[in-house]
Amino acid sequence: MLGEIYEGKMVIFVPEIIKIRTMKRKILTMLLAAVVICQAGLAVNSVKNLIPGNGIELQISNVKSNALSKAEARAIQKAERIEFRNQKRLAMVEKFMTKKMAKKAIDFKDPVNKWLWFGVFGWGAGLLLWIIAGSVFSGGIGLLASLAWLFGTVSFVIWLVKKFGDV
Repeated sequence: MLGEIYEGKMVIFVPEIIKIRTMKRKILTMLLAAVVICQAGLAVNSVKNLIPGNGIELQISNVKSNALSKAEARAIQKAERIEFRNQKRLAMVEKFMTKKMAKKAIDFKDPVNKWLWFGVFGWGAGLLLWIIAGSVFSGGIGLLASLAWLFGTVSFVIWLVKKFGDV
């Protein structure tokens, strides 16, 4: 029995092991709080008005601004021209890709052809997972690879039935 009646009141005796566990819990909680507070205090940047520069920190008030020399100005203009040219090329490639993708886009809204794409992606994922499983010798990834192959095969069969069957 955990308690006795003492002067008309029920008195419950708490075993010593529970007291020790609660003491340990309180101590660990206080230690955790102290660690969090110390980490927060260390995370505050105590050095103000500094700019990092190649491992050397210079105060902002000591940084001088110099006019650019002719060679530096030419180098900057050349870099800007190259950047502009690259942006134009990227715009052309983007335009070309949007035209090509518009013709051969993957259409998941099509009730028949979406199964073909599910099959292609399933087989692709199966192949990728199979290669990863072979390189890390993992049975779990191998199981996922098998499931991806199975999903791809089932999707391909569904596409064949829908495309060439009477359904």
